[in-house]
Amino acid sequence: MSRVSYILALCLTVAFMLIGQSCYRDPISNRGNPHIRISYPASIGMYWVYEVSDSLTGSLDTVYVSVVDTATMNDGRWVQKWKYNHVQYVANTVTSVSADTIELGYNDAYPLMTERFVMPFYQGAIWGGPVTGDDTSWVAEIGAITVPAGTFSEGVCVERVWGRDFEGGGNFSRVWLVSGVGMVFRYEYATHCDGSDSITTASRTWRLIHYNLDTFDLRQYPNNIAWYWKYQVEDSASGSVDTVTVRITGTATLGNGRPAKVWVYSSPHYLDTQYIATVDDRVEVFTDREVGLMYAYYEFPLAIGRYWDVLTFVPHPDIIDKAPISVPAGDFRTAFNYTHAQMVFNHFWAIDAWLVPNVGMVRQTIHEFCLGPVTTTRWELIEFGYPPD
Repeated sequence: MSRVSYILALCLTVAFMLIGQSCYRDPISNRGNPHIRISYPASIGMYWVYEVSDSLTGSLDTVYVSVVDTATMNDGRWVQKWKYNHVQYVANTVTSVSADTIELGYNDAYPLMTERFVMPFYQGAIWGGPVTGDDTSWVAEIGAITVPAGTFSEGVCVERVWGRDFEGGGNFSRVWLVSGVGMVFRYEYATHCDGSDSITTASRTWRLIHYNLDTFDLRQYPNNIAWYWKYQVEDSASGSVDTVTVRITGTATLGNGRPAKVWVYSSPHYLDTQYIATVDDRVEVFTDREVGLMYAYYEFPLAIGRYWDVLTFVPHPDIIDKAPISVPAGDFRTAFNYTHAQMVFNHFWAIDAWLVPNVGMVRQTIHEFCLGPVTTTRWELIEFGYPPD
């Protein structure tokens, strides 16, 4: 190695050591160097929000991360599919979680794994990574980590160096993992050296600012006989404000032979019936028993950014948000924002609804057009549950 290359390699090593001081932590006693296994959350519907700063461009981005689906890869591996929504683009990734290994990668058809964490974690543990060549990770610390989302008393800090070249360039990362939460901090640093100059090509810091790990699967969709909901409904056509009661009154057989629950919507000025059928992980809402029209459709588990593309022509995901919500019936920590639009002959309607696990629809706005002015109805939940004894 030339003297210049040696000096550049030494500088890179010192830089990596300084980077290691870039996040706050409060080391705890090793107490005999304990071995730690973490639970890495990766269920459909889980949601994280990161603040991502780039020191090269001076930019600050907010990245929304959600688990949107699962898949079996060409090599037989079962993985979770993730979506990273940046301001300017969307990245699709995969995660494979086994008893002792967590692998992260790209391409949901033929995955290219790019990062690996091997458990149990303990001070000084070291392992090789999935990238060919010199790819080495090690546990640098076990301690507390503070990010905007909070202080986590016991995290695992993993450092990694890979892709190093003969001139002293390479890649470095420092990641903090917390059991039951996932990644809470990440620093990425990369340099390229041509023998005389060292150029920094990446310098980004990720900090967790919010997360919600609640999920909404089919078992949490209320579809049992005797359930009821009361809504305050505003109708733009009549200017009226009404109270509509929805009850699951029994069962019926649809024209295609499938069983369904009967939902009756009633008020002094309003009467309607819908039929809700479930198959696999889907819920289908029909306006008549002969299955002439599917009014709405849900595929579970619900997740931000998930597409199911049934009877819809709107080119965006069916679930577009996940957030707390307050309505007259109460305050709910987790609600999923569902959108759906459809046209049949001269009838067009668009639904924007909020669904809460184990409660159902708590708020929705419906715009309808049928050879006349657009009619808008707004629904808010004021009461729900089983009928009183």
